[in-house]
Parts: sequence; structure tokens; C-alpha cells
Amino acid sequence: ELAYDPFGKQLLMMVYAGSSTWRNAGAGWSQIDTTATPAAIESAAHAYDPVRGRLVMFGGSGGSDATWEFDGSSWHLIATPVRPSPRDWAAMAYDPVRERMVMFGSYQQNDTTTWEYDGATWTQNATATRPPPRNQAAMTFDGTRILMVGGWGGFVPYGLRADTWAYDGVDWTDVTPGGAQPAVFGGGLTYDAGRD
Repeated sequence: ELAYDPFGKQLLMMVYAGSSTWRNAGAGWSQIDTTATPAAIESAAHAYDPVRGRLVMFGGSGGSDATWEFDGSSWHLIATPVRPSPRDWAAMAYDPVRERMVMFGSYQQNDTTTWEYDGATWTQNATATRPPPRNQAAMTFDGTRILMVGGWGGFVPYGLRADTWAYDGVDWTDVTPGGAQPAVFGGGLTYDAGRD
């Protein structure tokens, strides 16, 4: 799992084989000696919260429904009063306008629920429109809204997703561009603010 910390100007990486945390500020990777570390799980949803300076991670393989935050030196298990059901391979991105994480999807249950995390608790947004079920989708904030691209919809009849969805904090809209869009899953997505 990889995320960019804009304040520390570094990449943060959680390696699940051995439960280690690493940073790269441009001079190579170095392991961070943390006092607490999440269990060796994989496929957790994660994104960086630049307002609170925290890498947020939820779920993962093995049926986890835990929320973890990394503050730059240590991991903290967050006891939220409400949380999503266990899930892995969900997509997550930070919405800086609304100051919250947005999470969608799951491999375990072909979930179509949208969850938001404000740093204290999770809230389910029962949107009127829901993208089809998927996991391993790519998600980012594009300057005005959350974008989600592709994903794996499971076996027959779903398969790979070749679509793009936008979330404005209220509802999802299918914004798949005309023409061909590649079917992708398990990739990354980032927004180039310089080129908008």
C-alpha cells in the first residue's frame, strides 16, 4: 500500500509481509521503527489525509473491519463507534473540500455502499445512484469531486469494469467518456492539478 505525504514530501508504504512501514523522501527507502503496527494483512483500503497529517487504512484480508491511522511515526488503532462491515480491495480517496475519506466497494461481498470517514467515525451515504459492484478500482479527487475508474466486478457476468464514476458527496454519476475506455483493475489513479 502506497500513499504520498505532501507535508513530509515523502512516499509512505505499508508492507504486509512482515507488517513494516517505510518512507521515501527522495533519497531511497528507509524503514520506520513503529511502536505499533497493524497485523500482517493485505488489500486494505488506504488514503492520506493532509489536513490531519494521517495515512488512514481500513479493512483488508482476513475479514478485518479495523481503522488504522499512521501519524508519521506510529500506527494507531481507531475505535470508531460506527464502521463498515469487513472488506478488502475497497477503493478509497480523500476529499479535501469536505475533509473526509470516501470508500467504495469490496471483494468479499460485491458491495455497492459508499462510506465516509471524518477522522472520528464512519458514515454510510445511502446514495440514490450506485455504481455496479466492484473491487480493486482506482480512486482519486480531481479538484472538485471523487473519481473512480474501473475495477473487478467478479466473475460471470461482471468481469472487468470499463467505466468512470464521479461522486460529489451526495450521489454518484456515470461519467464514462465516449469512445473506448480500457477495462482496468488493481491500478492507481492520481490527479494532475497543474494541468487540471
